[in-house]
Amino acid sequence: MDSQSLADPVELIYDRRVRGALIVSVADGQNAHIHGGCWLAVAGLRPARLMAAIPKEFRAAAMIEQLGRFTVAVASREDQEWQGRFYHGDLAVVNDSGLFARSPAGAPVPARAVGYVDFRLIARADLGDFLLVVGEAVSGGLLNPGAQNLTVNEIVAEEDPRGREETVLPFAAFPYHPQLLPPARSTPSPFDDRAFLDVVGRRHWGVYLAATAAGGVTHLMISGWGIQASHQPASLVLAARAASPVVSLWREPGAEVLLSFLSAQDRPLVEDLAAAHAGQVPLGAVPTDGGLYRSKQALATFQGRASVLIEQGNLVIAKVVVERAEEGPAEDPNLCAEEVDAWLGRGGHLDPGLTYPAAGGH
Repeated sequence: MDSQSLADPVELIYDRRVRGALIVSVADGQNAHIHGGCWLAVAGLRPARLMAAIPKEFRAAAMIEQLGRFTVAVASREDQEWQGRFYHGDLAVVNDSGLFARSPAGAPVPARAVGYVDFRLIARADLGDFLLVVGEAVSGGLLNPGAQNLTVNEIVAEEDPRGREETVLPFAAFPYHPQLLPPARSTPSPFDDRAFLDVVGRRHWGVYLAATAAGGVTHLMISGWGIQASHQPASLVLAARAASPVVSLWREPGAEVLLSFLSAQDRPLVEDLAAAHAGQVPLGAVPTDGGLYRSKQALATFQGRASVLIEQGNLVIAKVVVERAEEGPAEDPNLCAEEVDAWLGRGGHLDPGLTYPAAGGH
């Protein structure tokens, strides 16, 4: 949540995605910044990485760049007391030892959160109004494994805080006293992919079908490794493994991308793509103009042109400036990564590494 949320029509369509709430924090020992958000997603494994779009109007953006670290907690439904106080201006709540603990990196984490992960900053990109940061997981732990992740969808349905006069956004950092907080429970080292997914995989997070077309071919993947990351202009960022064929398409001038938010009825599409039939477009993928494909059951679609933004080892991130966004008629819930993982065990990212003839012979 930031000051420009309601002025961005793309974000209001993006609301059709299931968005598990996360808490971003950063501290230097004397001052801290903490804010809630959902523009964060896994950005690769081996090693475990996460990307986050941080509003540059928040002090957190500068602190993360200066300190080279940040911490992310998975918010729980049992952990709303402090948020009510915090977003009404009680910033000192982060020094309450009954409500917060101290991560190994020294950042405040909600004591009733599902879990948390500390990251070291490995890459960043200035998107104008937002700073995109990519972190590699270094430590973390499960705090309340039986707790359920609170979603932004639930918060908005109850009482949308965006644009309300009584909502106090945390633009500045505030005094922080880490010595007052107990150490957060942490997973023994090494904090590997399994430990990372044991925390982040408990987030409720909607997936999409991403179709990328260039040079007469189309690539398809089903993933949760993407987020909206900017208002001005409205933009998405998508992550993929460097070895994926989609990366060469992203490098092509004018590469087109179409994202479809999947619904619970899209299981046949997911299973057919997972079966990886070379040259055979998965069932449920409908051709569109421009050589692209969309989900027949799409809850919302976003179309734009892609360009490579970040390359970091076996990870590539592309930026897609949204040229058209449309809400679909279906009222079904967004298909979530944990459902796909239960079927296929793919870590919320399904990319068979295949390309197909562009739709309509483009």
